[in-house]
Amino acid sequence: MRACAAAWPLVGLGVVLLSGCRDVPPAVARPAETIRAKAKEAMDSLALTPAEQRQIGAEFHADILKEHHELRDARAQRRVERLGRPLTRFGKNLSDVHFVILADPEINAFSHVGGWVYVNAGLLDFARTDGELRFVLGHELGHIELGHCARAAMVAYRAERRAGEVAGALAGDIYHLLTAGYSQDQEYAADRWGRDACLKVHGTTADAVRFLHRIEVLEARAAQPQTPGEEALAKIGAHFRSHPPTAERIARLKATATR
Repeated sequence: MRACAAAWPLVGLGVVLLSGCRDVPPAVARPAETIRAKAKEAMDSLALTPAEQRQIGAEFHADILKEHHELRDARAQRRVERLGRPLTRFGKNLSDVHFVILADPEINAFSHVGGWVYVNAGLLDFARTDGELRFVLGHELGHIELGHCARAAMVAYRAERRAGEVAGALAGDIYHLLTAGYSQDQEYAADRWGRDACLKVHGTTADAVRFLHRIEVLEARAAQPQTPGEEALAKIGAHFRSHPPTAERIARLKATATR
């Protein structure tokens, strides 16, 4: 989904709410570039401090554990730490990363502000090689390092403390309107960061493309009618389904590798 012209009046309201300015002309009278620049300026001025990021991350982690069980498997945890921890050396915002394994059969992984990276047991089973899992961990660390997680949490957090939960919900909608057109770019950027970090650690990124090809096959299977037994084999988590088309991710990784 991409922001449309009809959404800009609401975006203008968000800039007023977040920046504290009361004399901003109607958004419809401004070029889209000016609106984005003003919104970026407002969001940059409200950037979360490291302490706030840790607080939000801890609160989110508590909510996650209310809905999902953490998998207490020492062997699996050692594997994730062994593959993911070396990648954190290549980021400025990865000094305090927490890897958590969830006892969920879906093929899924996601990250959140405060340095939290979640890996489903289903992904551990699906990843054939350490290189494939390393790339997924690198991708999620890329979201943290590039600030995607912090920006996603910042707007609602600030607005809730200024004007209550209603404003927080409105600000969250505004944030999505502002960034919907760039979410795919963030995914591509996280792919590149993860690929490059894996290359520094392991010397090859062939597993990154191989993993994405396997996801592409799984997506095709999931789109076909299946028996109950087959359905479980093609259970891709919502986070993976929200990514850009896998074929395009592969093409972009190959193109940047060539350059």
